[in-house]
Amino acid sequence: MDDPVLCGTLIVWLFAMRILMILTSLGSYLLNEGMSRTLYGRNNDFDLEAPLTNLVWITSVVSMLVTFLASYLLLGNLPGHDGLWWNLSVIISLGTLAGALIPEFTRAFTSTKSRHVHEIVNSSRQGGASLNILSGLVAGNFSAFWKGLVILCLMAAAYHFSQHIAVPG
Repeated sequence: MDDPVLCGTLIVWLFAMRILMILTSLGSYLLNEGMSRTLYGRNNDFDLEAPLTNLVWITSVVSMLVTFLASYLLLGNLPGHDGLWWNLSVIISLGTLAGALIPEFTRAFTSTKSRHVHEIVNSSRQGGASLNILSGLVAGNFSAFWKGLVILCLMAAAYHFSQHIAVPG
């Protein structure tokens, strides 16, 4: 890049995004803590994964909203770069979305309430060690396939937006 003003603006934007992500994570943690105390505070028996799942999704949504807002404020008025703020926001948000979706897909295959875990337990009870191992390998490969597909789709979308500067309609 030959434009030092644009380079400086992008560096400021990059550091602002990182600082804002830390602040949104902290704010989301405090919000989730209050919500969890209200929802589960008096319960002795509740899904222990639920508060963590809520935290991941709250943080992701808040981070994506803040990304778009801050990008618009920092990059929205750059002359000759009308859609840059929007494209960079989408790319960062796809990465944030990956951080929320990958644990969901992991949980779908590893949670104690997961159908796949129950299948492995049933295989172990009915077929012994060899069927248990095979069932575990199948579930693991299935899990890897779906997580890989999610990553592939999100990376393809990010690549698409990196190639096409478009103004939001």
